[in-house]
Amino acid sequence: MAKFEDNPDIGQPKIRYYAGSLEDIEIRKEVCNILEGGDVAFIKREERYSLNRDN
Repeated sequence: MAKFEDNPDIGQPKIRYYAGSLEDIEIRKEVCNILEGGDVAFIKREERYSLNRDN
């Protein structure tokens, strides 16, 4: 996942890259912000596949 951040020192955006699995709560939150269906889609998949949402 990549994020653009303002970088006024050089006048161009800074790009930060993040990696992780969907089990990581912070990664999941960011993915839910951009993908269709959001958190509801993850919950439905967890129920459908009998997954446990520990994080």
